[in-house]
Amino acid sequence: MPSFTGSNSNGSAFILPYFHVLSNNRDLTFSPRLYPDNKILAQSEYREVNSKSKHTIDFSLLNEKSRSSKIHFFSNSQKELNLNYFDNSNLLLDLQYSSDATYMKNYKLESPLINNDTETLTSAFAFNASKEDLSIEADFIVYEKLSDVSDGDKYEYIYPSYNIRKKLYTDLLKSGNFDLNSSGYIKNYNTNVFEKVLINDFLYSSYPKFTNNGLKNSYNILFKNINTDSENSKKYKESLDTKVATLVEYNSSYPLEKKTDSYTNTLKPIISARYSPNKSKNARDDDKRINTNNVFSLNRLALNDSVEGGGSLSFGTEFYKTDFSNRDIFNAKIANVFKYEEDKNLPDSSSLDKKTSDVMGYLSFNPSNFFNINYEFSQDENLKDTNFQLLKNEFKINNFVTTFEYLNQNNNVNKESYLSNKTVYNFKKSNSFSFETRENKETNATEFYNLMYQYRNDCLIAAIQYNKDYYTDRDLKPNESIYLNLTIIPFGQTKSPNLRK
Repeated sequence: MPSFTGSNSNGSAFILPYFHVLSNNRDLTFSPRLYPDNKILAQSEYREVNSKSKHTIDFSLLNEKSRSSKIHFFSNSQKELNLNYFDNSNLLLDLQYSSDATYMKNYKLESPLINNDTETLTSAFAFNASKEDLSIEADFIVYEKLSDVSDGDKYEYIYPSYNIRKKLYTDLLKSGNFDLNSSGYIKNYNTNVFEKVLINDFLYSSYPKFTNNGLKNSYNILFKNINTDSENSKKYKESLDTKVATLVEYNSSYPLEKKTDSYTNTLKPIISARYSPNKSKNARDDDKRINTNNVFSLNRLALNDSVEGGGSLSFGTEFYKTDFSNRDIFNAKIANVFKYEEDKNLPDSSSLDKKTSDVMGYLSFNPSNFFNINYEFSQDENLKDTNFQLLKNEFKINNFVTTFEYLNQNNNVNKESYLSNKTVYNFKKSNSFSFETRENKETNATEFYNLMYQYRNDCLIAAIQYNKDYYTDRDLKPNESIYLNLTIIPFGQTKSPNLRK
């Protein structure tokens, strides 16, 4: 269906889309935008699906008399190879290009091949194959940053990267798994920075065992071989450097369960001890946040080219209250890490650089289908300062639904704080009102308002929508608009010009 779009900076445009079936496995959508100042933006999307392949192309061209043309080109191709040695094998080709960094945002172009709010374009050629005990991945990747950086620094090249996972001695081992994970890459970024990395991990993971008194125990042993070489890199030495690192971890938990007529209560105290004789690599400025979901993971800092040095004890407790339909009524987790000594090479944002980490917690309360609340937090070791808070709440009663989200992140790497709300009220089965807003608590400024009144029946949706954006980004300006939307089911949607002048 035809529609209107536009903004304060670009003016209104009339969109007249055409859909054409080329064959039983190919079709095309062509959507020209006509602006009153003879400016034309033409966007087309081509789709093809075969028995062992799939192709999608999305392309647009903006023609302005007073300025040079702007384009974007995205494509995605997938092909199934059916190699005899593997159960699954595939090729993937992604191409993403935009002639202007803010072109997609400025004209609110939608594409099935990209997250339209992204700040990075990714072009890649990838191969992956797998069978029961082996998987292989190989990629050639080009990243293009759309943020305001110089031309030389906005590109990052990876040529290539690979990852091989292999289960070893599966017929001989009865007490656990022995896995090889080999990975590596050659990377070029910031114009003249080159890095070559090859890493081999040998990991033995025992099967969990229960003692007579109910303790559940398991252990992991990791041997890591790290090979690096670089030019102009701050992360690695400018010569071939080979290291071997080891990490041993022992986990123990004591799961307890109590059933009543209405609920099942589960309490699980957990303790995990780990030790590595190696020093940690300097990753102090990395953004690595630890929470109750990853604190007991072997690689909780996601450091592929090093291990967490020294020794530590991690303590925690999990509690679950579920009804007999297996719905979680209440869920609580709390954890803390004690290091044998301070390690200033570990990320400051994780708090593992201190002898005592932050106290991490998670609470979830879901007493009914009408109300739920989730709260995640991280307090410093003295319980005086809050380094992270994330509160989510949903409340439903009859025709009224409102959700709130509050984030407060306060560490040396990231400082972000906002409060958002979305509220929907259904007057009747066919009439509804919705409101959405977000406030930046760091600047005490509202980022946007969205209001919409909607009428809906089996074949028609009619709405009036008000949007106001306050952000700016280079040639993106604050925008205020009022639209009338009309959707005829199943034919499509049309939109009026901006009624706000």
